Amino acid sequence: MTSKAKRIKIFYIVITIALGVLLGWHTLATPAPIGAQAEGLSAYRMADHIRIIAAEERSVFHYERRMYVRDYIIDFMEDLGLTAEIDDFTATTADIADARSDNFGVASDDDFFYLGRRDVVMYGSNVLFRQQGRSDTAIMLMAHIDSRGVGMNLDPEYDVRSPGASDSGYGLAVMLELAEHFAGMDLENTIYYFFTDLEEIGLLGARHAVETMDFGNVGMILNLEARGIRGPVYMFETQAGDLETARFFRDAVSQPLAYSLASAVYRNMPNGTDLTPFLDEGFAGMNFAPLNSLLYYHTEYDSYENISLTTMQHYINQIGALVERFVTDPHFSDVDAFETARTGVYFTLPFGILLLYSDLLAIAISIVLLLFVGLVFAAYTKRKQIKVRKAILWMLVLIGAMLVSVAIGWGISRIAFLPVNDRSGFLRLLSIEMFIMWPSVGVLLALFGLLHKALRRRFNAKEMVLGAMALLAIVGVVSAFVMVEATFLTAVPLALTLLCLLLSKIPAVRQRCALRGLLAAIPTLVVVSLLVPIVFSFTLALTISGLAVILVLSILMTLSLPALWRGEGSGDSV
Repeated sequence: MTSKAKRIKIFYIVITIALGVLLGWHTLATPAPIGAQAEGLSAYRMADHIRIIAAEERSVFHYERRMYVRDYIIDFMEDLGLTAEIDDFTATTADIADARSDNFGVASDDDFFYLGRRDVVMYGSNVLFRQQGRSDTAIMLMAHIDSRGVGMNLDPEYDVRSPGASDSGYGLAVMLELAEHFAGMDLENTIYYFFTDLEEIGLLGARHAVETMDFGNVGMILNLEARGIRGPVYMFETQAGDLETARFFRDAVSQPLAYSLASAVYRNMPNGTDLTPFLDEGFAGMNFAPLNSLLYYHTEYDSYENISLTTMQHYINQIGALVERFVTDPHFSDVDAFETARTGVYFTLPFGILLLYSDLLAIAISIVLLLFVGLVFAAYTKRKQIKVRKAILWMLVLIGAMLVSVAIGWGISRIAFLPVNDRSGFLRLLSIEMFIMWPSVGVLLALFGLLHKALRRRFNAKEMVLGAMALLAIVGVVSAFVMVEATFLTAVPLALTLLCLLLSKIPAVRQRCALRGLLAAIPTLVVVSLLVPIVFSFTLALTISGLAVILVLSILMTLSLPALWRGEGSGDSV
């Protein structure tokens, strides 16, 4: 390849990656807030509620403050013509210990939480409002009144008092804004507004409600949470067998952000929200939360001064769209409308595109891709364009690269700083996590590209591409039967690579350097635009302790890309 051709290829690569990064970042964009006097759902009106809700801390030890917020909610909702159903309850130390043990696996004598060592009695108050539709079948919005501090040792002396502007002030404000929006409307289906209490010490309000109240006519639950205060709002969990729920989300929301892998992972983690007791009872539901700015989470910085209007607008837009669709469509009058044995595989692409398909289709795609790769592999072998031994050896090299990425991620997450361990085993760097994660991913992928260059004399481009495709196909089939929600991570790059490989055989394409470059650019653009929000989101969700997972996912999704670029314009065309 001439020096000019090399410069052109480098230019193509840089432009393609840059465009992919921009598109990926666009996926995480939040909408401009709507003013308080404008029509439609408004983040500014939500902020007016949060100014009152988060004026002071209201942790589990601040009963009077929690009741002040509860009464503010009751007054507002009753002014709209809704009637409050108040359910006061108490929880002893033993109740709290049992709840935390059930939800998080925390023993009753755990040193950190001091459970079982003090005679603590907590007082809580749940409040339910119903806006009746022609059908009794209801969509239920849920958020908790109480806030929390970092300590939470069931001892006021150690409780860092959070105003809870986002956790769960955002959720409360969404519900109040929607109640005002739908007030007086003639609805096909019913809306429940359920405000829980004592969520922060074992989901006590939600657990009590599940045991004592009848929610048999609730067809869908939207739980409104926050694990950060800024950035986009994620739909991060659904019930198992969630195909119909995911379809409801996709069809209703214009700017959706969700990944089926996140939902599958969260369901298997020792975390919980108020939705957890309901999911355990078989209800259909979705969990929502912003994740960015973990520094503010459960601290005094979760305050009105730090709220994000664009995040709040994204929140109210998504939840408002879901409620609007539910209460106006007779299809959802069937309380079992979301029942299905099928799991959804879904992921967000730029421009608000949420791709969704069933687990059966995901399994079929994985198997078909494996068969196609096998046929292509056999065809190239028969034509003696690749050596099977070398292709397999290249697969082993790629496996080694992923193992190295795991080791690098694990090491960085533990030696780059003095870690703060919480009960989940997460290591939180808070404000500087991204400054470690992005360079780590960038440097690792650059080294991965250099690995291809260093070994180009040992393997031709076809062996590298087919070896990478074979490994992706095998991982895809394994994941289809282990965690089907993750199959898109391999299916997308594999399908694109296979398509470009087949198109490269067309004579008109082979004769045009620009078209060969396009065949390398398209999968790179799509994969990068998908990878960027996944890396960003999983860093927020898993914290820096998940760096090993993030690095190996980055390598896995880009396995075939460097070899595609090697074939383009090199005289070793794939």
